Amino acid sequence: MARIIIEVMPKPEILDPQGKAVQGALPHQGITAFSQVRQGKRFELEVDGPITEEILDEAEKAATTVLSNPIIEDVVDIYGVLDDGDACGCGCGSTIDNSKPDESIEQAGCGCGSGESGCGCTSQAPAPEMISLTSLNAPETQGGCGCGGH
Repeated sequence: MARIIIEVMPKPEILDPQGKAVQGALPHQGITAFSQVRQGKRFELEVDGPITEEILDEAEKAATTVLSNPIIEDVVDIYGVLDDGDACGCGCGSTIDNSKPDESIEQAGCGCGSGESGCGCTSQAPAPEMISLTSLNAPETQGGCGCGGH
């Protein structure tokens, strides 16, 4: 099952009373390492089939028009997540293995090759878990299946 995750945070200039309440409660639990807490929202949108550019465009539209209030909130990230066993989507026949979360994009996920240009991959589906497919704050070069051939 593929999912699109949308993360929304209050704008920096907006007072965050929930974050302040959590910040005040942490020292009472012996947790003192954090100087500021801000609380946001996370939405998970389930997708039947692969994550395409059209679906990402719809997710971005939903994020900016329905899931957030643009006056007081920023959409900070939109990314896709595939579960273990899902097909990569690039046509290589590999499935997703999220058991190695510390591996780089080139090492984890679809495993369709050495990252050489021209691997034949035409999909924009993510390979390892939580690779940012599109982000309002990140370059678009993070998309793709992770094989490095894009």
